[in-house]
Parts: sequence; C-alpha cells; structure tokens
Amino acid sequence: MYHPLAFSLWVVAAAAVALGTRNPLYLGLLFVVIWLTYRAARQYNPRSNWGSIIKLGLWVWGITIPFNALSAHMGRYVLFTLPRAWPIVGGPVTAEGVLFGFLSGLSLVLLLTMFAAFNTAVDQYQLLRLVPSAFYHAGMIASIAVTFIPVMTSTFEEIRQAQMLRGHRFRGIRDLLPLVAPLLASALERSIQLAEAMEARGYGGSIQPLSARANLSLQLGLLLALIAMIAGLFLRVYSPQGYSIGGALAMAGAALLIGILWFQGRRVKRSHYKVWHWDRASLLVALSSVITLAVTLTADRWTASGLVYYPYPPGDLIPAFEPLLAAAILLLALPAVAWYARSAQGAVAHAV
Repeated sequence: MYHPLAFSLWVVAAAAVALGTRNPLYLGLLFVVIWLTYRAARQYNPRSNWGSIIKLGLWVWGITIPFNALSAHMGRYVLFTLPRAWPIVGGPVTAEGVLFGFLSGLSLVLLLTMFAAFNTAVDQYQLLRLVPSAFYHAGMIASIAVTFIPVMTSTFEEIRQAQMLRGHRFRGIRDLLPLVAPLLASALERSIQLAEAMEARGYGGSIQPLSARANLSLQLGLLLALIAMIAGLFLRVYSPQGYSIGGALAMAGAALLIGILWFQGRRVKRSHYKVWHWDRASLLVALSSVITLAVTLTADRWTASGLVYYPYPPGDLIPAFEPLLAAAILLLALPAVAWYARSAQGAVAHAV
C-alpha cells in the first residue's frame, strides 16, 4: 500500500479536476482513472464495500439529467418544447441542458468514487494518524464517522443473509423490521464496545494539564488570531487602501493560529506502533499528484479556455482539448498501474 499522505495528495488532485471543470473530455479521462484506481484498491481490501454508495450516486446522477434539462430553458439546439403554462418545466428542452445535467451528475459520481477509493486504500487508523495532535478529538470522531457507512453496509448484508437462511423474504416495507431491529442492536453494541475500549486504553489521559490562567490565555489567543484573520481578509476584499495592511494582518493572525495549534499539539503524547516509510511508489504517486494539481490550478494562465466549459450560449457546445491537461489527468492513474503491476509480479512469482 502507499503512504497515506501520498494518497491524500492523490485525492486532492482528483477532486480539483472533478470540481474545477465540466469538460466532458477531461471528466471522461478522470472517470477511467478513478474507476481503475478503485478496482485496484479493492484487490488489497476486498472487505471494503462502497458499492451501495456508488449506486446511490448513479441514482442521483439519473435525477440530475432530467432536472437540469427541464429547469434550464437555454440553448441553441431545442429537442422539444413543453407548454409554457406549466410551472418551472414549461419551455424548450435543449441539448445543452441535457448535456450540462449529465456532466454535473458525472462530477458527483466522480467525487463519490474517488473517496470510495481513498477509504478503501487508507483505513481509519491511518486517517487518525494523519490528523494533527491538536485535533485528536476531531480526528477520532471523523475516523469513526468515515467507517460508519461501510461497517453498517456489511452488517446489513450479514443480517439479510442470515434472515434469508431462516426463510425471510423481503416483499415490502413491513418486512424491514426483521432487518432494522438487529441492525440497530448491533450498532448499539459496537458503540458500547468502542466506548469500553477507549476507556480501557486511557483515551484522553495523555494530555499535559494547564493552569486556568494558561488555558484562558490560549483561548484569548485563538480568538485574537481569528479576529485578525477575518479583519485582514475584510480589508483585502473591501478596502483598496488597506490591501497590503489587510494581507499583513491576515498573515499575522494565521501565524498566531498555527503557533497556538502547534503548542496544543505538543501537549498531546502520541505513541506509534508502525512506522510509515516513503517508498519509491509512494514518492511517485505524491509527485504525480502535485504535478496534476499544479497544472490544474494554473490551467487558465497558459491555455485559452483552461478548465472552463459552458455549453450554453455564448459558449460552444464542442469542448476544448489541451493535451497537457489530459496528460496531467492520466498521471493520476499511476497508483492503479503500480497496483496492477505488483499483482502481476506476485502472480508470476507464485506461478514460478
């Protein structure tokens, strides 16, 4: 598996492309890359089940297409016209509206699939270690929340199979009770076991205490840092005369905030039983992700259209294509390629 930070950079780069464009050519390339990565990650963690979430995304995708087509009455190419007396949906239904709804739904599916690949490749313990020490409470809550859906999905499948072996057949809403009741009971049992495990391991007991005066000083420092950042950003946006002063004030507030969080993190003692190493594959994944992110964020400076695609007038229905942008997106396929290469080498070694 890869270093969690390397795969986190991969998710950031992929999300930047998915959220930054509606170009069907780039989204199509990204879909192939993300799907290959998800399938490759499933080989290393077959118990991770995100198929139901992706199916939900596909269902929402199917809704966005008619919704956008029936609510956006703009475009050059009219498919048909509904009576204008009908509220909201009345008017021309255009090819541009169908296409833009299709691309918006595709962007949502891409986000769900890339986070499914991330949660398949990086488990909750690695996610918890990625959180800075000052936010260990939030990290614990986030790691539990991230694993809630796959755990509940696998538990639901186990209960459903057990009920089917007992002769239960799902025919309607009333037949959900034999499935929902054991699911709730198992969720409560897991929460109690988690609380007992955290208590037994002394969760929250490794923080160096502070005096009341020092604690108040930290709280006032956090408040001052946030006020400085907000005031600096306000001056930069709304005051031309205070642009430089606002920038300096925002930077000072950010520096104070980082310093306080660093001090808070130093108070937390953390022990690790496994050391992460940056191997060659992880370095290549991180480097390729940084290159993709840099190319994506600067695309509007060295290309005519950048990532922008707007099929409605005065835009063009035919999307622009930049080979360098496409190559940067294809760089995100490096984790899947490396995974498949390792699997092939392992199969050859096993055969020999």
